[in-house]
Amino acid sequence: MKKLKYVLALVAVLLVGVSLTACGKSTTEKLQSQKWDFTTKTDTMTAKFKKNGTLIVGTQLLTASYDYKVYSPKNSKQEYLMIKDKSDSNRIIKYVYTISDDKNNGYVLKPVQKKMNLWAKIDGTDNMKSTLKLSPKSE
Repeated sequence: MKKLKYVLALVAVLLVGVSLTACGKSTTEKLQSQKWDFTTKTDTMTAKFKKNGTLIVGTQLLTASYDYKVYSPKNSKQEYLMIKDKSDSNRIIKYVYTISDDKNNGYVLKPVQKKMNLWAKIDGTDNMKSTLKLSPKSE
């Protein structure tokens, strides 16, 4: 009887732990939940992370779309944001950033040069190769 009580108590604790873990939003869900101010070293634009893996960045007059993915390597708590673009010569440009929480409820994206592909280093814009900041968009 005592064993059964301990087993039931353990199951209850595990269920509470699993449900609490499931309640928290992932970084991807947080990014998709709203519009963001996307700040480079020279500009601030609006960014929208769509559920289909498309990132729309721009102003009211001009926008650009990219493919994106948030991922974390096995056995690592560090999350990365990978943004893919095509160059004028139709080459895939891959930018990779570490994702860190910012004090102001946003994110700081630091470039990881060794994870970027050759075309990002050659054809990529300097703005995309520098530290970026995502802040919640005030409407």
